[in-house]
Amino acid sequence: MSEIQKSIDKTSENNPMFSRIGELNPMFGKSHTSETKEVLSKANKKN
Repeated sequence: MSEIQKSIDKTSENNPMFSRIGELNPMFGKSHTSETKEVLSKANKKN
């Protein structure tokens, strides 16, 4: 494994979202409301 890959592995272990994969993710099985989708869409269009 290269030095960069080792660095990335160590970084991901310290990431709080690293352990929230699949069923552990707070949004698992849920979907955004149409209001939330509209807000996100507007925010992305400004960029």
